[in-house]
Amino acid sequence: MEEYDSGLQRGINALEEHAKLIGNVTIAWNTAQSLVFTIFSVASGMKYDNAVAVFFALKTDFAQRDITIAVLDSELTGKTPEVEKLRDRIKRPINKLNSLASERNAAIHTMWGYVHEEGDVKVAPQPSVKHHPSLKVDDAAAQMVRLEEKLGSVVDTLIRSLHELGEYRAWQNTPDPRTRGRKETR
Repeated sequence: MEEYDSGLQRGINALEEHAKLIGNVTIAWNTAQSLVFTIFSVASGMKYDNAVAVFFALKTDFAQRDITIAVLDSELTGKTPEVEKLRDRIKRPINKLNSLASERNAAIHTMWGYVHEEGDVKVAPQPSVKHHPSLKVDDAAAQMVRLEEKLGSVVDTLIRSLHELGEYRAWQNTPDPRTRGRKETR
């Protein structure tokens, strides 16, 4: 009975660790997607309620990123070379999310179960269920750690991009064109 209890506890511990990995990936993804919405809202110039209505009428993250890129292209193309570079810098992390989507989906939507290996218990994809092709079954936990790191990097870049976009919008909305781009000194 003691051996059974010990195995059960190892399984519970493995599941808790695995849940943390999936949770961290989910939180990083949702943070990034939230920043994409904020970029959409600022870039579009819509009232906040209208931006919410348009962005969230689209039911997939991909479509929401796609419309954000379309707004960036519309609002920041045909301006100065610096503004077009800004557009490209903002689009890069959004496109990076597109490239990470299949790994994220593999982490979130895989059916996980206990696997007993060499007297140990770990969480792994259910062997009898087809899993997402982006999932590296041999090292799923390490893959999720790397994915969380990649998403963290994307989040950092999106924050910087949003800051730059906000500065551009503030500059663009300066009432006196002679003072555009100048920092106020007191």
